[in-house]
Amino acid sequence: FIGIQPSNGNTSIELTGTDRPGLLSEVSAVLAYLKCNVVNVELWTHNTRAGAMIHVTEEATGLPINDPQRLSVTLDVFQVGRVGSRSGPEP
Repeated sequence: FIGIQPSNGNTSIELTGTDRPGLLSEVSAVLAYLKCNVVNVELWTHNTRAGAMIHVTEEATGLPINDPQRLSVTLDVFQVGRVGSRSGPEP
């Protein structure tokens, strides 16, 4: 599951799925690629499942991501499976 919701101070990204080695590194790489500043992260694992609530802002402005097109691109990058790609995110 992937959910993205802008709020007053930041944008919240909720991720849940199967845990595996390198997953957090790949999520971090995607956020860096999308030029997101990570404000706070809550991460948990249980057996083979992983979940995260990631609060981000725009790197350039420090503001929440409110632009619908930018939110859509962010969601697409996570949903298309690029997070699982060993070569990293694509433009």
